[in-house]
Amino acid sequence: MAGVYTDCDSCGWVSGEKWRKKQVINGQEAVFVFTKSRRLVVSFPESHANFYAAVRDESELADMLVMLLTFETPKANGK
Repeated sequence: MAGVYTDCDSCGWVSGEKWRKKQVINGQEAVFVFTKSRRLVVSFPESHANFYAAVRDESELADMLVMLLTFETPKANGK
């Protein structure tokens, strides 16, 4: 259990936060945080899954967001 990076102020993952958004992806809430140092941190709180990347430009930001749209958690009992 990695925890939820977007909720951990003392961890430093989201220090210098510029914006924060919530979105439902594949039926699961995702929390997106973008920092002044151009780090995108995305957490799926229900599954304790976290993703992050340093993005240099809008193209890399778009690539990261498109990749995140594919995230799915395993269904209980393989269903």
